[in-house]
Amino acid sequence: MHQESWLVELIGSERDLIDFTRWFPDEPAKVQKDGESFFLSGDLFRGLKEHADVRSAAENEIKLMSAAVKLNCGGLTLRPELGAIYRIDSVGARHAYAHGCNLVVKTGIEIRVFDDPNQRPTAMQKCVQASRRNKSLNMAMILWADNNRTWPRLYRILEEVEHAFNGQKLHKIGLLSKTEYDRFKHSANCHEIAGVDSRHGPNGHQPPKHPMTIYEAESFISNLLGHALSRDEDA
Repeated sequence: MHQESWLVELIGSERDLIDFTRWFPDEPAKVQKDGESFFLSGDLFRGLKEHADVRSAAENEIKLMSAAVKLNCGGLTLRPELGAIYRIDSVGARHAYAHGCNLVVKTGIEIRVFDDPNQRPTAMQKCVQASRRNKSLNMAMILWADNNRTWPRLYRILEEVEHAFNGQKLHKIGLLSKTEYDRFKHSANCHEIAGVDSRHGPNGHQPPKHPMTIYEAESFISNLLGHALSRDEDA
């Protein structure tokens, strides 16, 4: 007899999915290869009765995994799509419930970072685990997984991190430098720097002496989110 469980098929290039098995090998959500297919499985789906709920949980988990890959691999964007969803019954039979589309989104710099094979949890898993413990960090990771890297979106991630640490001054707890923090906020708020994505219109304030580019802002937020997740891991 088998314990009933769920498998969610992942669709993408074999190389990418093999990397996911190395980055996310353990519970509560793990990527595994079975024959020629790859699946997301684990305790994440325990207690779920409907395939729609399984799909929703899997979609959220893939967003977190994708965000962890971006943080650890130089902005690399990998997000497998969901294929068939299987319920494994008590006798081991698989029942297919839904199908996804055969697509994988893949852009960005090809930098792939791997841990020692014996390290558990992996660096990717640590990021995802830390985000599960804090609602604001979880939202920040979901926002980071999205390729929409506008000034308002980056600023929203900053606000989520600030909320995660109960409004503490982030530079006082060592998550960033006040100089870079001020550069980011001033640039994001200034219509002369951020243009149509500025958080404010013309207000008579002078633009920053050393404004950030959007690319510098993205790097700033990436570093901040990485430090915030590491700090939460140690808490």
